[in-house]
Amino acid sequence: MNKVVASLPPVTPGCYAALAPKWFTYLARLITLLFCSVILVASIRSWDEMPLLAQILVVTLTTVFLIVAIHPRGWARLSMVPFVFADAQGMYVPSSNARVLGRKYEPRWLFVPWENVFNLRVATLVDSEGRQDCGAMDVRATDAEVQEFFYVGLEGEQSPEPDCVPVAFYCNIPPRAKTVVGYLKQVKP
Repeated sequence: MNKVVASLPPVTPGCYAALAPKWFTYLARLITLLFCSVILVASIRSWDEMPLLAQILVVTLTTVFLIVAIHPRGWARLSMVPFVFADAQGMYVPSSNARVLGRKYEPRWLFVPWENVFNLRVATLVDSEGRQDCGAMDVRATDAEVQEFFYVGLEGEQSPEPDCVPVAFYCNIPPRAKTVVGYLKQVKP
């Protein structure tokens, strides 16, 4: 039976947590800081000729980008909170609230025991961002669980398992969906 939990179990040997590598979060912070610096340098050169509204916009943008770059709940969360976690009992999928950068992280996970997980694979997800590779599976879950914890919109997918729904559970880079699915297949008994 699936259940919603507020925290993950302790990490033990044989567990897998899909996290963005630290270099990726450092790179994202660096790019954000560089963008902030470029805006600042470009605007300083012509500050006196800029209308007041443009000056306010520059100050606002540089402040926002600086906060995004250095705030601990921003980019750093990608390397600290797993996108998916698995152990010998099953897998834990975060609520869709956890996928939004900048939103306060509220720990809420759906534990799906392995007996409710079928056909782990890489598939194509079609959503508002276009087509992208994703980690997918057939899962026994309620409609409410599917809406809160999974991505819907797998291209042309039907589940051969009774009472199962094909869903995507992972769509982030890095790590790539193929890597995540490979590790999950190793953890699944």
